[in-house]
Order: sequence, then C-alpha cells, then structure tokens
Amino acid sequence: MKPLFVFGDTDYALLAGGYFERDTNYKLLGYTLDGAFLAGRDLLDGFPFLAFEALDRLHLPEDTAVFCAIGYRKMRSRKVVFERIDHKGFELPNFVSECAFVDPSAKLGRNNIIMPGAVIERNVSLGDNNIIWSNTTICHDTKIGSHNFFAANSTVGGGCTVGELSFFGFSSTIMQGLLLGDESLIAAMSYVNKDTSPMRQFRGIPAREYSCHSKTGIEIS
Repeated sequence: MKPLFVFGDTDYALLAGGYFERDTNYKLLGYTLDGAFLAGRDLLDGFPFLAFEALDRLHLPEDTAVFCAIGYRKMRSRKVVFERIDHKGFELPNFVSECAFVDPSAKLGRNNIIMPGAVIERNVSLGDNNIIWSNTTICHDTKIGSHNFFAANSTVGGGCTVGELSFFGFSSTIMQGLLLGDESLIAAMSYVNKDTSPMRQFRGIPAREYSCHSKTGIEIS
C-alpha cells in the first residue's frame, strides 16, 4: 500500500482522508499543511499532522502520494497548492467512489475526487484537481479543465467545454453544447443556456450575469 498524506485541515480534508483510508489501496499516514498554520497541533483526527515544508525530507516524494484537499473558499488557492505539491514530485492521486459511475472511455487527470452517486458519461475528459460532489452528472463528450468545483446535484449537458477554476453551486444546470469561461461562478439552482465569459458570476433561471471577480478570483464565504 502506497503511503498517502492529505493536504488540508478542513471538514473536506477529513472527508477525503476517510475515503482514501476506507476505499482505496493507499495507506493514510496523516495530514499536512504549511507549518505556519499548524497552530501547535501535531495530530489531526488522530493522525500525524506535519508541516508540508518538511514532508519531502521525511517521506520520499517518489514513494509517497499527497492529495490536495483545498476546498472552494478561495478557488485560486486550490491551483496554487496543487502546483506546489506537484513541484515537489509527490504523486497526486485520484479518488473515484465505488458508488460513482465513470464510463471506461472517460479520461481523468490527477487529484480528481468523484464522490458517491456521481456520473461521468462517455468520452468525458477531466483535467486535474476537480471536485465532483455526490449526484453530479457530467454528460457525454464534455471537456472539463482543471481546479473546478461541482456541488452536489450539478448537471453539465453533453458536448460542453468548461475552463478552469469555476464553481457550480448546488443543483445548477448547464445546457448542452456550451462554452464556460475560466473562473465562471454559477449560483445554486441556476440554469445556464448561453456561453459564459471568464471571471463572471451568473444566477437565475435562465442565468444572468450579475458580478465580476477578476481581481480576487472566486471566493465563497
């Protein structure tokens, strides 16, 4: 069993750690975070909690996996941390729930998490570091970039192209054949029936643009 650390200390990080511990051939050794944020803690959920700066001195990167479990609160941070882990040479593993359906033709990058009840249809491609929450459906022939977040019950129609760093709220729906620009924020329960411009926020049925976040990226409080 290959040793694994999870980068993060949030509820999402603990959820991911539990999935890897129970449902994969990885051996969860603990959690990791930048030393400045350990706050004197050496245990998290009963596991060792280590400074990321020292992790590659304690565990050889070529023999160790690190799952990036940074959530949606600051979407650009998800990309930054993923790239830092990658730069050190650690494996960035995928987690695919046994209760999800991923068509054999689908292509997955690294550090994707596909939770129970999710459906990834024929000829879908996923980049890196995407969070696919429970009961999300990504329909056939859709191309998903990297570092996106899909909340529970999201639906993306067939033949769509999604950039990177986008956020899809609970029960949002994207009509087939659309192009969604990088850093699109789709509010919960919205229905998108037109292409979206980068770094814009959309909500409603049908969805309308209501804000821009070009300076900060997507931040969810």
